[in-house]
Amino acid sequence: CVLFYQQNRKIFSEFAHYKETGQVLGKHPVFAEVRRLQELRTAGPFELLRRQKNLRSALSRLKGQVRSGDRPDLDTARAELLAAKERELAEVERMIDNYKEAYGKRTD
Repeated sequence: CVLFYQQNRKIFSEFAHYKETGQVLGKHPVFAEVRRLQELRTAGPFELLRRQKNLRSALSRLKGQVRSGDRPDLDTARAELLAAKERELAEVERMIDNYKEAYGKRTD
């Protein structure tokens, strides 16, 4: 399948670059997700709540697109994006819960 070939080429280019330079190239899609998660970790609680709302609406829209099946050529990309958004939402909700635990019990 062409998709698997493309993914393998991206991984190979990452390994080849690392072997030559000792540094990560960072062009593989997994690195974009890691960068987004690092940005989330520096966000405050209000930014996290805003991001949670945006992610929920994006997930709703994506699920509708996947269910409709109107563009079979985009099904794989949509499914991957849906999974990435769900992982990001889970991380945002975990971070919000941590804020609630840490600051919700305060009595001052």
